Amino acid sequence: MLQSMEEENVPEATNQNWREPYKAALVEVNPTKARKKIDLACQAILQRIDELAGVRDANAIEEQLEILDSLNKLRKIQSLESQGSTDATQPPENMAQGRAL
Repeated sequence: MLQSMEEENVPEATNQNWREPYKAALVEVNPTKARKKIDLACQAILQRIDELAGVRDANAIEEQLEILDSLNKLRKIQSLESQGSTDATQPPENMAQGRAL
């Protein structure tokens, strides 16, 4: 009985709202658009985390684990893009030393 009451407290209507922006961020190839989509996905995920706060049924815990994994992937993408943008602004190592390829 208690578990069924907890399940009713899980906001089901919004649980898909973070997945679509997340998927859109994963498939975006344009770096400028990707940054914006990652930001939107993170906002949607943080909103969902707030909605799930305090809910302890199996479905909510499973979704929380999925959310954690998704956030980690988005952070990794952000980190790789940041490294790529700083690498692109610096000359290649052997060119900086005055040697041609």
